[in-house]
Formats: sequence, structure tokens, C-alpha cells
Amino acid sequence: MDIHDGPLQSIAVNMLAVDRARKLVEMGRTADARNELVEVHNGMAEIVQELRDLISDLRPAVLESLGLVVAAAAHLDQFTTQTGIVSYLEDERDGKRVPANIEVIFYRLLQEAITNVRKHAGATTVWVRFSIYDGLFRMDVTDNGRGFDPVVVAAQSLENGHIGLHSMQERIESARGGMEIDSFQDKGTRITFWTPIIEGQEPPRAGNDEDRTDAETS
Repeated sequence: MDIHDGPLQSIAVNMLAVDRARKLVEMGRTADARNELVEVHNGMAEIVQELRDLISDLRPAVLESLGLVVAAAAHLDQFTTQTGIVSYLEDERDGKRVPANIEVIFYRLLQEAITNVRKHAGATTVWVRFSIYDGLFRMDVTDNGRGFDPVVVAAQSLENGHIGLHSMQERIESARGGMEIDSFQDKGTRITFWTPIIEGQEPPRAGNDEDRTDAETS
């Protein structure tokens, strides 16, 4: 799903740009064609980086050894370095851990959410908060971007072959959880993910666990 909604879509966009450059050359508009090819080059460089990130993040060692919050902090640091978007992480779990399979699912959700921030939000800051309250493990991802209409975007995404919001919905439902999107025009977006956990449950750390599968601005 990550490849389909990321690099694969970007490659298709760049193929169309190459076709435009070819037509510009045939029309004798070589300067315009050169500018188009510069954009293609930049786009392909971004695709290479996306693929490298996907490979390195398939199952990062830090997630296995040190857990979700440390892995999330490392991922956000890399995200800020690459994009210039400032990121903040809050851990309000009071030292409690959750099962390893849940940590993997929430790490994937974090990746998808901040990828959407990078691509679509036009944000300058993103906040991530983990918490456990009333038997629910929660993750809030908030940005100060342009906001969007979740219903419209979900429908348009399916029409255009994008599956980002739908893949997040399926992923959290695989953990018997849910998600909620609060977004307002020019006031940012907050996506909240939650799943029930058993208080006091020891989180299994077996290496064979597999991944089965913008409103508050201050």
C-alpha cells in the first residue's frame, strides 16, 4: 500500500511530465522542455528517497529493541531534517507499554500520517502525542496546515487511485480500533487513532510478530 500510494503514483506523474517535455521539444520550445526535465529530475530524486525510506523502515531495529516512542522520535527527527517541518513528540503513557503488534501498527500509521502532512498539508509544524486513557491507547497527529474535507478527500482518493486514508482505516481496524479526523480550512488537521488494550498486559516482544496488515495548532 505504501509503495502504491507513494513512489508508484509519483513515477506515473513523472512519466506524464516526460511526455510533456517530448511534445515541447517537437514544438521547438526547448527552453520549456528543459524546465520540465528539471522538474522530472527533482521528482525522481524524491522517489529514490521515498524508496530508501520504505526499505529502511520496513521493520526498524529501534522499534524492536526500544519500542514505539523511541522509534517514533527517531522517525520524526529524520522527517524534520528532510522536510524542514518542525516536529514535536509527547509521551503521556506514564511508562506503560503496549503489545508489540500494536506498536508496529501505530508506527506504520505514524509514517502514513506524516507522509500525508509532507505531501498535502503545507504545514510548518506537526505534533504527535501518545496516551493511554480509560483502556484505550491513543495517538494524535496534528499539523498546522491548510486542512481538508475528509469526506471529499476520501472520495477523490479512491477515484484517483490513492489509498492513503483507506489504508490507515484498514490498518487501525485490524487492531480492533478506529480513527477520527478533525480538519478545518486553514486551521490544520488532527487525526486520532485508538485501540483497546488490557491494563497491565505484558507486551510480547517476540521477533516473529508481523505487521498484519489538521485542528489543534499549539
